Amino acid sequence: MSQPDFTGAIASKAKVHDYLLSLIHPAGRSKARFFHQAGFTQIKWHLLAKALTDLACTNEVVKVSPGYFGVKYTIEGVLSTPSDMRPKVRTVWIVEATGMEPRLVTVHPLMKEVQDAGT
Repeated sequence: MSQPDFTGAIASKAKVHDYLLSLIHPAGRSKARFFHQAGFTQIKWHLLAKALTDLACTNEVVKVSPGYFGVKYTIEGVLSTPSDMRPKVRTVWIVEATGMEPRLVTVHPLMKEVQDAGT
């Protein structure tokens, strides 16, 4: 199974703004606190979207999971942030059976503490 070209990866406004950065979303608010601490905001949601797609383009796929709706790809790496924090995250992307571009499914922090930019 060949891997997709992540240069066309999509981190949609709905996923980033309305879920990952929403402090009122029932399932996303803990992630939102994490991302806000790293300097991301809903007003500039596109900065997180770009950081996530950049991460997907510059790191190796660590897991491939074929499924009914498409193939999921897990990619881990250090996220570039507006602050001095350098958190390691796990991202999951899907290439749907009917689509071509990888689309962001979710993001999970891999550690509670974040590293300084110098480490």
